Amino acid sequence: MPLILIHSLLTFCIVIFVSFILIYLQDPKSKQFLYAATPLLFSAVSLFGYIMLRSGADHLLSAKIMYSGIFGYMLSFMPFISSLTGRPINMTAHITLAAITASFWALTAFTDRVLTLPFFEYGSVMRPSNGPLYPFMMSVLFATAAYFLILLAITPNSEIFKNMNRRPIYIGLGFALFTGVYDFISKSRSRPLLPHVDFAFLYGIAVFSLSYLWTFLSQFSWIFKALAKYENQVCELTAKSNRNFVELVQLIAKTIETKDQYTAGHSLRVMTYAVKIAGALNLTENEIEILRHACLLHDIGKIGIPERILNKKTALTSKERLLIQSHPVLG
Repeated sequence: MPLILIHSLLTFCIVIFVSFILIYLQDPKSKQFLYAATPLLFSAVSLFGYIMLRSGADHLLSAKIMYSGIFGYMLSFMPFISSLTGRPINMTAHITLAAITASFWALTAFTDRVLTLPFFEYGSVMRPSNGPLYPFMMSVLFATAAYFLILLAITPNSEIFKNMNRRPIYIGLGFALFTGVYDFISKSRSRPLLPHVDFAFLYGIAVFSLSYLWTFLSQFSWIFKALAKYENQVCELTAKSNRNFVELVQLIAKTIETKDQYTAGHSLRVMTYAVKIAGALNLTENEIEILRHACLLHDIGKIGIPERILNKKTALTSKERLLIQSHPVLG
């Protein structure tokens, strides 16, 4: 694989990893982003180790960094499943995998039981020889990855993740497993199975990282579509509610006018003149609508005044006049 492509993929993993961590720090409830960042971290570590190996740096140290990232995938399997299903992490299994991963890291970093001397030419680079524990540890990694691939396939999504497109991650994880087994067999033979195809697992990491990101983000495309749909429904309900409110206001206005025969049609005439004045003053449509409702309801306090007083044929007493004059307070 061209080195510039490896650098690009490393940059991609780091940028997405940092972005997901920042999102999580902004909202600690968004644990799915923290979980989703974990596989990308170990992808970046393994790619960084390979770049060091290709650049001619300390071959043993570079290989140990690369395999530390590869073995780190075991630590990311539980968050990986949770980020794609929305299911809570099984802490017992996660702690067990963390202990296994930590032991693999320690054996890789501080002993020669995984990677050891002498170096040999493998494809285009020099790499350390496999130690006696290398086959066992890689077998554990492959078996764990296969188990979680099956677990992902049979685990139902939570409600919000039900429309997530899982097909890319099945392809990506399956391809990563295939290339990992290819590399394992090739390194056991001390030469690539196919000419010029060394470290095929890096191709697997590339496909896995892209497919994982695609699958993880597909849930949000569904959420955005759902939000747009719900926004339209809210707009329709709001419009319907406004229509119902206008009808209610008009009904109240008619009720007031029916009760007070002397001022029948008064509210509608006030509204007509007020709307014309508002238009001349260049008020907004929203302000005019509020004014229209206010005009229809400005005499609503009359509902609290007895009809015998409102429609009295003879002169009002001072007490009755005060009662009628209080209708703005009642309304």
